Amino acid sequence: MVKKKIALLVTTAALVGLVTVGATLAWFTDKDTVNNKLAVGFVSVEIKEPNYIEENYQSLLPGDPIRKDPTINLAADSQDSYIRIAAPKVNVNDVDYPLFNPDGSSEFGASLSENWVLKGDYIYYKEIVTGNDKIPLLKDQGSADNIYTMQIPTSWTNAFNSAKIEIIFNVEAIQARNVTPDFGKDAPWPVSSPDEIIEYQAK
Repeated sequence: MVKKKIALLVTTAALVGLVTVGATLAWFTDKDTVNNKLAVGFVSVEIKEPNYIEENYQSLLPGDPIRKDPTINLAADSQDSYIRIAAPKVNVNDVDYPLFNPDGSSEFGASLSENWVLKGDYIYYKEIVTGNDKIPLLKDQGSADNIYTMQIPTSWTNAFNSAKIEIIFNVEAIQARNVTPDFGKDAPWPVSSPDEIIEYQAK
């Protein structure tokens, strides 16, 4: 309100100066500065397999259990996020097989842990992930002394002798604040292309 009054006074003084020849022009003035230092946060996600020991799975047979345990967490100081994983493929001798079928079943005996949902080309975690969370993708099965999360299909025949198997899990994250995923849609996140997901590079 004070600023508005000052503006009116300046205008009035200017008008008087225009009609009063020889009058001295005097102005009410003021000056102030505010310096705002802002900081932009970041989102950074990590994936690890804390219990997977690759050396234990080099002579597999049909029906053998495997403890693949991809577990997701946020990096230190990352903003709270939603996460998703590109629907995993099991590569066998350069041929890809889906770890999960579109209906959620699995030829490899795998099951999703709680709060994960398969939507199109991704598996989405429906809850917000915070800094201390560790989110397993696959559900533990078996007994306490023989925990596994998937197995070699019993349907495999001699055609798979000496097969080389590779499974890659690619995880992505998006800020939770100001984002509301719609899990009723095939693409719940507000991104139209995987190219919009950019890997965070620490400075």
